[in-house]
Amino acid sequence: MPANHKVAGFTSHAGTKFCTWCDVTLDSLSKLKLSTPRTKESHLEQAKNWKEADTLGIKNTLRKKSGVRWSELNLLPYRDPVNHVALGVMHNWIEGVLQHHWRIQWGFEKVQESNIQKRKYSEIEEANWETDSEEEEDDDGWIADFDLKHGSSSTLFTEKEKLTIQESILQIKIPLGMEMLAVES
Repeated sequence: MPANHKVAGFTSHAGTKFCTWCDVTLDSLSKLKLSTPRTKESHLEQAKNWKEADTLGIKNTLRKKSGVRWSELNLLPYRDPVNHVALGVMHNWIEGVLQHHWRIQWGFEKVQESNIQKRKYSEIEEANWETDSEEEEDDDGWIADFDLKHGSSSTLFTEKEKLTIQESILQIKIPLGMEMLAVES
């Protein structure tokens, strides 16, 4: 995302006006409300003002005020600097959504024993929740279950199922002609 912002002519994701789609400020981020949407015309005007500024001090003031700086991509007449900025897939999906699902929702992170809820085994059967894992019942007929609210320590798979998934992933064959991804060890 930092390179995306810089190349597109926006300031850092940690800047006062960090958003590429609206004029929300960092200090109002907690309100979770969109501000005035940015437009191609205003962005290009602010970028031009930044480029034509005579001193570094003026450039810094303009950058902090607008969240915009010059980019050579602004010379492309067909390009819209506001609408043609792609969401940072690496940061948002791979490090955000997918990481959350892998580690938290799918349970590839240790479950804290204190957060495991228990339900009657009959309730699980009634919900038609099928699994081939062997779960142990307590003497009183209760069975350990994952957090139904999918909280920060919930898990969706048993240890046996997680091992099966991991082993299956290792068996995946990539078809010829596709680029191989670098694997860190």
